[in-house]
Amino acid sequence: MSSERRPTLRCIGSAALGLSLSCSVCAQTERDIRPPAVAGQFYPSDPRQLRQAVRACLEDAVSIRVEKPVALVVPHAGYIYAGQIIADGYRQVQDLDPEVVVVLGTNHTEADFRGISVYPRGAYRTPLGDARIDEGLAAAVLAADKNCNTDRRVHAREHSVEVQLPFVQVLFPRARILPVFFGEPDTPMCTAFGRTLAGLLRGRRALVVASSDLSHYPAYEDANRVDRETLAALEALDASAFGAKIRSLMSRGIPRHEAEKLVVDGFFVPVLDRIPFENVRDRMMAYVERKLLGQA
Repeated sequence: MSSERRPTLRCIGSAALGLSLSCSVCAQTERDIRPPAVAGQFYPSDPRQLRQAVRACLEDAVSIRVEKPVALVVPHAGYIYAGQIIADGYRQVQDLDPEVVVVLGTNHTEADFRGISVYPRGAYRTPLGDARIDEGLAAAVLAADKNCNTDRRVHAREHSVEVQLPFVQVLFPRARILPVFFGEPDTPMCTAFGRTLAGLLRGRRALVVASSDLSHYPAYEDANRVDRETLAALEALDASAFGAKIRSLMSRGIPRHEAEKLVVDGFFVPVLDRIPFENVRDRMMAYVERKLLGQA
């Protein structure tokens, strides 16, 4: 082989190695992109229509009533049902300029998931583009809280974080996000996470969004009553309101397991009784008892 051909072969080899490494990085990056799961179902899949829908809801939203809020509680139903209420919440923060938005999601898809799942890197994709993860904050949370993990199963099909993101992308296009899911309503676990997050966000421009529908299909009067009680507990930063009601019943001599069942029956049974199919109703009641009462 002539000497003048060797540099050419070396160049080709180097280029091939570079291309291989580049493709490997691209593949890794693409695996870290969580694709939209409910576009076209919960909200429009067409980018132009989605942006118009978000802006229209924001234009019709209630006026700003809170000065510089640090957190929102907003629903995650489809936009035809909840879009205006979601916008009412985001209207309160639209003049802020957060560098990171932490979205606390509700797990509807993985019944056996436990702990707290933090999406560690990459992005959540919507029709409006990629909402990039605050990877530094994710790494810090994972290092600081032993209850946190990177289980992505709960992120794959879940809608409660995804539904929030078009509003975040329209209002705060430069903000990074941190999607977080909780496996169970464990008060000590959630309290510890809140303290960890508060410490890590100190000094940063941050917004926390709690994605929760609060209730599903109760009678109007029941919904108003439960919502008022929930809001009162939130305003008082009282995470133990559910437990306090149980203790109140126990103070009257009612055994704990009966007190727990009374609390569940007082709200969930009237809701479940509206399900017309007996087999579905029975399965749902069994699920509620397992989740809330710890029954096998």
